Amino acid sequence: MHENGAQPSDSNDWLIEAVANLVELHSEYHGDLEKNEILSRYNVTSGELVEYGIQQINASADQDGGL
Repeated sequence: MHENGAQPSDSNDWLIEAVANLVELHSEYHGDLEKNEILSRYNVTSGELVEYGIQQINASADQDGGL
């Protein structure tokens, strides 16, 4: 969750990056991007951060041609 610079000492955006990493890992291991499932499974309190993570994954998939 805290890889790729998602550390408080490395980045001011560490929380955004950490939640985005969490969403990406959830997608890889569970195969879905359901906001409410992610919020409840990991006790994340910000739906907006989860939505941002989902948007990042969708944008990346669009750039990769949907792969």
